[in-house]
Amino acid sequence: ILLLECAEEWWSGAEGAGAWSGEELSPERESCGEGDKEAEGEGSAESQSMSERDSLRNLSAAIAARQRWEAEAEEAARGALLERVLALDLRLADLLRALAAAAQAANSPGSRAPDTPTAALAHALRDKIEVTEKNVADVVVKKLAELDACKNLMEQYQHSIEGLFGDLESRIKCKG
Repeated sequence: ILLLECAEEWWSGAEGAGAWSGEELSPERESCGEGDKEAEGEGSAESQSMSERDSLRNLSAAIAARQRWEAEAEEAARGALLERVLALDLRLADLLRALAAAAQAANSPGSRAPDTPTAALAHALRDKIEVTEKNVADVVVKKLAELDACKNLMEQYQHSIEGLFGDLESRIKCKG
């Protein structure tokens, strides 16, 4: 029961975050005291074991639901980031084409000398675009690293909870 309470406390932090309501475990929390009252009667150990199994199932279902929700949120975040990156890439490609056209016009025969203000502007724009591309790439890499770090953290939590489940299941089997 101690492990179940620890697991419930761990997951109760998500209730305030709005990610999970926690209603699946509420009836079990209320019925824990009732199981102690029934301990005097015949079959109380059996009913307590059933209650623990039900709690374990409810907790398992809640964890699975939370993991699905987090996976969907992570996928949506990656999708939104990818859309933004693709939009920026298209915009940068348009700017590069315009820059190439301006540079070609500045260097074409019959145009002004290459050291004219147009050529200087084309060179400055090219430099700015290169810096912008680098900055965009850096931001994308950082955001993807943050998403991966969140995913790794969730996997660590999952392994911790699975360990708690294993301990709880072994205790239930020992009592049963």
